[in-house]
Amino acid sequence: QYQSISPDALVSYNFTPKLDAYVELYGQTKTSSDESLGLIGGIGVIYMFNSNTTVDIEFYQRMKGDLEGFNHLFGVGITKLF
Repeated sequence: QYQSISPDALVSYNFTPKLDAYVELYGQTKTSSDESLGLIGGIGVIYMFNSNTTVDIEFYQRMKGDLEGFNHLFGVGITKLF
């Protein structure tokens, strides 16, 4: 059993009414009972295709420790409002 604090910092910028970009830094003070600090950094863009649909592309990189079980992450997602 262990205790951990998980801070998350995100800065975003709105390029146009339909295009946003962001930079995120996420971490945990302990990632398991025998592991210490874990830190991940990422960037992404979000495009509003229409008033009900967004598409996002993201890239994350492990910076320190063993957090979330990956070294690099590339993702693409779609969000649809029904």
